[in-house]
Amino acid sequence: MTTYIYTRVSTQEQADSGLGLADQRVHCEAYCQLYGLTAPVLVTDAGLSASTLDRPGLQSILGTIAKGDALVVLKLDRLTRSVRDLCDTLAASSRDGWALHSVRERLDTSSATGRFFVTILGAIAQWERETIGERTRDAMARMTTHKGRPPKGTILIGGKPVPLAECSIDMLTEVAAGIRSRVAGCDTAKGEKLMARLARVEEVIRERNA
Repeated sequence: MTTYIYTRVSTQEQADSGLGLADQRVHCEAYCQLYGLTAPVLVTDAGLSASTLDRPGLQSILGTIAKGDALVVLKLDRLTRSVRDLCDTLAASSRDGWALHSVRERLDTSSATGRFFVTILGAIAQWERETIGERTRDAMARMTTHKGRPPKGTILIGGKPVPLAECSIDMLTEVAAGIRSRVAGCDTAKGEKLMARLARVEEVIRERNA
């Protein structure tokens, strides 16, 4: 039996700093020790999104994991953010006889109940993302009343205003990295505006991590 610990961060900045990867590894290793999943193999995808399963590290696991093995992640969103990809992964797990464990959600797909709850959580996550998309479109429709500026309490992501309360830490970290990359080539006035925006994003990240 082989146990795989899979860790992932979505931005290159996180990958370079190690932010998040060490924390994921420590919690997953503690979980493995607690539940007798011995000699885990650590596999990492650094600086890659979970929008698809097409990631070198994850594909190496899916190509070698076998009956009786286990795949451990800190949270399901480290593995995938797509319900379809989650269902495909669960189908492969069931077909090939290996188990998926999620530490934070306390889920183990070696049982029918575990597989059911993993699917439900994935569906909820997708619903949340689609709801955020609908609210973003509503916010854009209101922008004309704010003279082209994003409404208060939102931040521009991909040119669209998204409520800060609905932004994940991954999203905010990506935004912060993008702002930093733009500051160097800006004139003083625009640079000051970007730095003010960066300060607000970093403040929200600190509040979330507190």
